[in-house]
Amino acid sequence: MHNLYTARSRKLSGDVFYTRGKRRSPWLTSLVAHWKLNESSGLRADSHGGNDLADFNTVTSAAGKIGSAASFAGINEESLGAADNPALSMGDIDFTIALWVWFDTLDFTGLAGKWSTDSTEYIAYFDGTNLRFHVSDDGVNNNSVVNSQAIAINTWYLFVGWHDATANTINLSINNGATASTAHSTGVYDGDSALYFGRNEEGLTYFSGRLDSVSIWKRLLTAAERTQLYNSGSGLDYPFA
Repeated sequence: MHNLYTARSRKLSGDVFYTRGKRRSPWLTSLVAHWKLNESSGLRADSHGGNDLADFNTVTSAAGKIGSAASFAGINEESLGAADNPALSMGDIDFTIALWVWFDTLDFTGLAGKWSTDSTEYIAYFDGTNLRFHVSDDGVNNNSVVNSQAIAINTWYLFVGWHDATANTINLSINNGATASTAHSTGVYDGDSALYFGRNEEGLTYFSGRLDSVSIWKRLLTAAERTQLYNSGSGLDYPFA
């Protein structure tokens, strides 16, 4: 039970009163979805919103950065997905996507995003050498920012990509390192693509590796929050306390 107070005394009276309870975590402000990906198989629950992920071709589980992770075998064309809905669509707004990724192979492919033929929106992407954050302003063409952080197999990396609608940039930080930034002033297309984990835009290539602790916010994270999310390489999972 909460304690009740008035502005004039500690006793309940006819005055307007307020409660003293737990303060809402600032991490939850404008958080759209968070997937811990701890499940061993099947549906992966959204711990914050209602965007649970369906399992296509039996994504399995392996040791994660924090607990367990979703483990993808590209040869089996495995992926996870959620249908398009307003919560996952962006437009010309601030938003951030963060995830931990582990590569079994260094093949180019999409990692997580809303990206399909003629409805390209945003995606965390690996080009075979570097991690990239792609966005499209018209559903067809795309702009990307590439981070030069060297990538190796069997290693965890924290990917944090964001669109800054005021500064008109797209940005990408890996392991809380230096931020790569590219000018982008035309916003992000709001299309009808589903959200997918573990595949590229047309489903022509599939990811081999692990994803863990994936979050989407409709706001920018501060530099301090990105540092806390990396947590000296240990990670920080929902509810980020």
